[in-house]
Amino acid sequence: MFLIFVVFTSIFSVSLVFNLYLFCVIYAQPDKNKLPTVYIYNMIISSSVDIIVMFITFILPVTMTDEDYAAFRNSILSPILTINCTFFYEHPLYLTFLMSIQRIYAVFQPFNQHFTNGKLWGYCAIVAIFSWILLLIPFFSHCPVNINQRVFSFAVACQERHPITSLQNKYLIILPFTTMLLNVSLIFYLALQKSLVLRNAGGGSTVTSNVPLNPPRPIFHRSRQRQSFERMLLFQSISTTSVLLLYEVSNLFIRIFNAEYMSLSEDIRRWMFYIRVTPTALFCFFIYFVGTASIRRLLIERTKLLYKGSYDSTTIIVM
Repeated sequence: MFLIFVVFTSIFSVSLVFNLYLFCVIYAQPDKNKLPTVYIYNMIISSSVDIIVMFITFILPVTMTDEDYAAFRNSILSPILTINCTFFYEHPLYLTFLMSIQRIYAVFQPFNQHFTNGKLWGYCAIVAIFSWILLLIPFFSHCPVNINQRVFSFAVACQERHPITSLQNKYLIILPFTTMLLNVSLIFYLALQKSLVLRNAGGGSTVTSNVPLNPPRPIFHRSRQRQSFERMLLFQSISTTSVLLLYEVSNLFIRIFNAEYMSLSEDIRRWMFYIRVTPTALFCFFIYFVGTASIRRLLIERTKLLYKGSYDSTTIIVM
């Protein structure tokens, strides 16, 4: 138990510090046109709040006696923490779907103004309100969800879960799978379109008219900066979905093979649970440092300037 507390407290603390540093660097960057800042801010805030809540609900109870933990769990604070933990976990799942919609819309309407930063904040707010409504209805019912660290789950104190909670538990996994399917389909579509453009440019058409048989779509005539921005958006949608799917897929397997899972020793199940939630705490690090070269370069260069004592937030670093 002591080892679990030390290991995962360290991981969560480092992840939280990274999130705060990432937020400061992105916020101070003068040229934000190449960055999907609205999504980045939402992801950082969601991840940071989720880290704090998970520490209080899943890691801190490791140090409590059963009596103290029972008193904590029976207080009004525990269900409030649970609903916040759920919301800030689910919010990135909805945002990745919104990213995919934006990227697809940019392919067919590349010069649209429907996804400006101001409108994106509005879309994110609508998504958040929708998510909160789905969570608050069960919360104010006779049977709210309440994290139970002792059995490593989101438990309820009644015979059956609220119907909305049951639907989310069973079918929330469809959302990241749908997002991934949209992203993969878009990648194949763009590859096909590019091959057609290259074929026509290479003289593959036998038509002698001055008008090309298959004129290139407008998507291939946009600025490099815009294309770089949209590639980053697509990649971040795929990578975020992939990281969050780790928990959802593992949860699905546990439900399917529940008897085999429960036959494992408590120590093994405990380690499995904390390993499963760790990617959720680290997803900003995985996505924006490990997986996004331009943001990684930005963080490294800013850190070098900070180390040399010459940090200037007005300095523009080429990404």
